[in-house]
Amino acid sequence: MPKESFICINLQRTIYIMCIMRIKISSILLCLFLVCACEKLDTNPENSSEELNRPTLTVSDILNGDFESDSEIWLIGYIVGYVNGSSMSSSKFAAGNKASNIILADSPFETSFKNCVPVQLSNTSTEKEKVRNALNLSSKPENLKHKVKILGTIANYMSTNGITKARRYEILKDDFDYDTYYREHQNNENTDNEESNTDVGNEDNQFDDEEDGWPDEDETNDEGTDNDNDEGSDNNNDEGSDTDNNDGTDNGDTSDSDTDTSLDILAKTQFTVSEITGPVTTAMQKESMTSLPLCKVKGYIVGFINGNNISSTSFTSSGAKETNIVLADSPNETDYTKCIAVQLSTSSSYKATREALNLKANPGNLGRCVTVMGTLEKYMGRLGLKNTSQYSFE
Repeated sequence: MPKESFICINLQRTIYIMCIMRIKISSILLCLFLVCACEKLDTNPENSSEELNRPTLTVSDILNGDFESDSEIWLIGYIVGYVNGSSMSSSKFAAGNKASNIILADSPFETSFKNCVPVQLSNTSTEKEKVRNALNLSSKPENLKHKVKILGTIANYMSTNGITKARRYEILKDDFDYDTYYREHQNNENTDNEESNTDVGNEDNQFDDEEDGWPDEDETNDEGTDNDNDEGSDNNNDEGSDTDNNDGTDNGDTSDSDTDTSLDILAKTQFTVSEITGPVTTAMQKESMTSLPLCKVKGYIVGFINGNNISSTSFTSSGAKETNIVLADSPNETDYTKCIAVQLSTSSSYKATREALNLKANPGNLGRCVTVMGTLEKYMGRLGLKNTSQYSFE
């Protein structure tokens, strides 16, 4: 083969290989570009640019009417409770067994329903059910006092302006000025010591067990629950309009006028039994409060209640019920007035606590020191602990 022909053939082969390599490199670069582009499109799959551009309002904005009806907005606020009926007057400022709604406020310490906005938690679609499962206080009691941002539609809900069709949410960083809040209430301490030290057994004490205007627990009800439907039925009621329990209680609807009561004790998140039977009861009475949000109580298990009132406490484990226990500051306490009742609910949300603490299945718990988390409200005739979701033995 002539030398010139050999060179020509090799040159053609070289050009062919280079073309093939160029095509492969181009294909690789194109694939990398497409992957990067896809990644950019998926950086926030939850919220589209259109959703992010929706107006953001506070609870105060809604209450002041600064909005367009039937418009979709982002609402920012603290989860402070839920509505256990068909109107805001039946608000509960605590965690509970209602999954169909929550109420938001500008302050995590809000206890007046007039300063809150209800939010519907629907399960009519996948995206709405995702919000419901993430924010409701039935399966997620730890959400109480969390700051959130919710995308929904402004509409009439719970007989007031509320949010329906909630379909997006964000858990926000808590930027509430707790130092200022505590300092303001600390400045009111001891302004009226004589009134602050009022005997908790006073006939005007709303948590006393005689003629206090509260319905006593049904003695035949082994669960020891009150009339507020502890099991939280009708959780799938998207409109949250389950039967009103007619308690009509204005939970913390306090006056705007200055008060002579120190709220520092109510700002705590952990109590002893004596604090609850003493200053906490007194402070809540003077502030017209019927419940206190999620908190912890430390005490010794000293017995159980065999009836519908703490006065029927049995300071033993013999014949114990599964539905409640009694705590005291001393393991040897036998005076029921120095004790509080702790509800052990049959709800699936609280099953683990019930099975671990009740004296019927665990008689050895008698005399043990335990810390229990729940909500402070009327139970067994006096202020007690309900919705007990967590516990730890000392």
